[in-house]
Amino acid sequence: MIHPRFKVSIGYNKTDYETYACVLKSILEEKGFKTQLVYSELQGNFISSEFKEIVRSSICLILITDAEIINSSAINQGIGYAQGKGLNLILLTNTDLENKFVDIPKQITVMRFNEDSFKKQCFSIVTKIEQISEIMEEPIDVDAFLDLYARTKI
Repeated sequence: MIHPRFKVSIGYNKTDYETYACVLKSILEEKGFKTQLVYSELQGNFISSEFKEIVRSSICLILITDAEIINSSAINQGIGYAQGKGLNLILLTNTDLENKFVDIPKQITVMRFNEDSFKKQCFSIVTKIEQISEIMEEPIDVDAFLDLYARTKI
């Protein structure tokens, strides 16, 4: 299935760029998704306006990370911003975050990989994003939504 109207953003740090971000990008594009790579600025304390714009136009943000990077204030702000926009988040990590005292919200999907399992995890990510896009493509019953909204409005 081709999904040209859905964009997926991939956040990465410099060491992950060639080995992981580009591989994931090419697999997603083969499946018909538009993709955009976002370099994770770890030096600053705030997320950039470029990052905010990319997040606003995506259906999913995938962060390729490890325990040290996930604890940076800029990454935590980026995760918070994406969650605030209702974006689906996937953390793709090469470390066991649970054993590194990292607090990951339950709404975020965490997938662990190593060099041998990376491509397999990429295909799992594609399957998850296809499910998200299928839900988003379903037509909305506007009358039912407005009726529910009117009944629940306080």
